[in-house]
Amino acid sequence: MIYLDYAATSYPKSEEVYKAMEDVMRNVSVNAGRGSYHLAKKAEELIIATRSEVARLAAVPDIGQVIFAPSATIAANEILNGISWEAQDRILVSPYEHNAIMRTTEHLRQTKGLQIDVLPLQPDTLEIDIAKSMDLIHLYKPKLICLTQISNVTGYILPLEVLCKAAKEEQCLVCIDGAQGFGLLPLEPLKDCIDFYLFAGHKSIGGPFGIGGYINYSKYPLKPFLYGGNGSDSLNLSLPESGIKRYEVGSPDIIAVAGLQAAIENRVSYEVIYNHEQELIRYFRQQTADLDDLILFAKDTPTDKCLGIQSFAIEGFLANEVGQILDEEFDIAVRTGYHCAPLIHDALLSKPYGGTVRMSVGRYTTKEEIDRMVEALEDIMEYG
Repeated sequence: MIYLDYAATSYPKSEEVYKAMEDVMRNVSVNAGRGSYHLAKKAEELIIATRSEVARLAAVPDIGQVIFAPSATIAANEILNGISWEAQDRILVSPYEHNAIMRTTEHLRQTKGLQIDVLPLQPDTLEIDIAKSMDLIHLYKPKLICLTQISNVTGYILPLEVLCKAAKEEQCLVCIDGAQGFGLLPLEPLKDCIDFYLFAGHKSIGGPFGIGGYINYSKYPLKPFLYGGNGSDSLNLSLPESGIKRYEVGSPDIIAVAGLQAAIENRVSYEVIYNHEQELIRYFRQQTADLDDLILFAKDTPTDKCLGIQSFAIEGFLANEVGQILDEEFDIAVRTGYHCAPLIHDALLSKPYGGTVRMSVGRYTTKEEIDRMVEALEDIMEYG
């Protein structure tokens, strides 16, 4: 199979990830921090070591700022439901946001009386209109601004630094959805102008499902979203007032933690993976430039502002039909539909096609696989 669905999850994982998870499952798969015996301590040490690796990538000095969760979606819920809201507070979002953000903010709009506003795009390139967006930030002075780091539909890299700095001028909280970007883009430039960065362990960084979380850059005192045991102070019916154990409850998935640690330790450099993914998307665009019935969405977004993803459609086909043909006749795996990102499809004009066919590349994608993809698309357009 040619796997071109890296934006959904990285696959395959590295051998180091598989080996680390198997080793922990067989030899250290006990409840971390819940016992005085040596294996429980070893499991807890693995969590601490992995937390330290994430803190290093996130450019934060305190590992207590790294909170693990089972997924980026749960992390988003923990952040957004943990903020102290008042009726009529505003949230600004980009039109590229995933439903991890959009459905959670919509729930808050309905239950808390919040107002949700969307940043404008430049109609030709579909980039964020920075000037108009900064005007909105200064006009509305929102309580929170939510921005995805990289669009999971087009690969567009949002201009986070300038927007986040403008938000901080108005004392806004800033939440970055790094589900697509964690491990692809450095976080050092953002560390002083964001409050929260949520991440997924199973996407770009190359780890397994079951582990994600967020970094609380500003140490904002979030209210707990989940309640339960954390292995300490068990006679107290209340959670601690601060610290990791205020937010991490329940038995930790030590096997997923081991996979994340191995993925981080064996990752390639930012520059190598960045250049690799950009080159593959640039190559795909070049090879398909003469295919008249192929519609490349966001084709006018500059390639140097996109990373790893190309959405497209074929005239006369729905997106899911193309995906099914690619799977059944060419053994190529892609994602089709709206990709849990509801707002951007109006700008893309993709709804008549049932969304987009999304090709997303990663660490193990080759040019030869892109050639196979182009040949398959040519066959579909020629023979239907």
